[in-house]
Amino acid sequence: ANRLLLFVLVASAVGGITAGAGAASPSLKVRESCFWVGMSVLSMGRNLIEPCSKTITSLRVAPEHQGNVFACFHLVTSLLHVTVGLLWPEVFFNPRADGLARGAIFLATSGALIICAFGFIALV
Repeated sequence: ANRLLLFVLVASAVGGITAGAGAASPSLKVRESCFWVGMSVLSMGRNLIEPCSKTITSLRVAPEHQGNVFACFHLVTSLLHVTVGLLWPEVFFNPRADGLARGAIFLATSGALIICAFGFIALV
């Protein structure tokens, strides 16, 4: 589960970089291809991060504390989803942006995933 989580974090970051960097292309076909490939990889990785995290947590946290840890994870995840979900269309995304600014949110997401990967490596 440790190696899978690390792989998924890195693969998701690569997906975000693909979607974000592809936005700078002058070709619409390249932008669309990079967006869909990057989002597919990012989405698949996102769906694997949570089960890997829960498996690792359940293996490392004492049974009497697992409920508290999972509740904290759920609280933090919910707060991030609500916050970013509201900020995405109003602040982070600008459909009229050009170049890398068009894909900046994907690049920022990739940066956060890379930080998480380094943090995970430091903990393990």
